[in-house]
Amino acid sequence: MRQRSRAWLFLTALLFVALIEVKMLMAGQLMCSLGLAAMVYLIFFSNADLFKIAGCTAIAAIPLVSWVLLKNEERRTYRGKI
Repeated sequence: MRQRSRAWLFLTALLFVALIEVKMLMAGQLMCSLGLAAMVYLIFFSNADLFKIAGCTAIAAIPLVSWVLLKNEERRTYRGKI
């Protein structure tokens, strides 16, 4: 984390967001643990670098999470009409 490489930040956020498509609950647990780790890192080391990763992950996840939830709602509505 001492190196200032935006490529690693982007790659980490991209991999976390890709996990949402495969395992929604696992991705939720991973994102919550990432936020908790960022808070612990901030309290003990006075460094907010992990908040950048958590923020990029959350921003990148918003479109995909909303798409997955929308598709689940459409599927539920479709089954109700049968």
